[in-house]
Amino acid sequence: MKKLILPLVAIMSMLFAACSPAASDPVIAAQKDVTQQDTTTPIQVVNSWQFIGYDLSEFKNQTVKIDFSCEMRVTNNTGSDINLKWQVNESLTSYPLVAEHTFPAGTSDWIAVASTEEQKNTSISLGASNQLYLSTYELDTTKISIELRNVQYTVHYYKKANQVDWLDESVPSLKETYADIFDFADIDFRRLWAWPVNILHGKM
Repeated sequence: MKKLILPLVAIMSMLFAACSPAASDPVIAAQKDVTQQDTTTPIQVVNSWQFIGYDLSEFKNQTVKIDFSCEMRVTNNTGSDINLKWQVNESLTSYPLVAEHTFPAGTSDWIAVASTEEQKNTSISLGASNQLYLSTYELDTTKISIELRNVQYTVHYYKKANQVDWLDESVPSLKETYADIFDFADIDFRRLWAWPVNILHGKM
């Protein structure tokens, strides 16, 4: 039987290439559906930058996409049209829009407001204190009254899958993986992989 003897350097290069985790970790998609309690009495302004907000801290350090919908009834006494925006306070991506609607002066009927396809597919990287909120930016909140109902949103987020332990016995050996390509002269590659690791840890 013909033997193919590979130099040790070539063997180790192949081992590290095959056993190293991929550059980008595998991810699995997940989602959470949220329905907020109806607020059919006019909402109170929370602070200088939002009428109302919903906490997203449980998704901190995640990349998310948000599909939002609600119904709004607005009394606009500013004398001109106002654009009300649902946003996320994430400054690195310029406070991404989740949904918006323009309301004329006067009192509106109940208006359905929802994310567009582009907004649904916007990736947003969250920190520890982000919120989905209704912005007051450049608006005279003393002349605006807002009622909400049927507030619903779905947060699509991504989790890192569990990484494989490449020295676990359940993982096929390189010898098994490349059996149809090379004759490795009965080399135990799992032990060969462990050899430099043991050296680094002072075990040899």
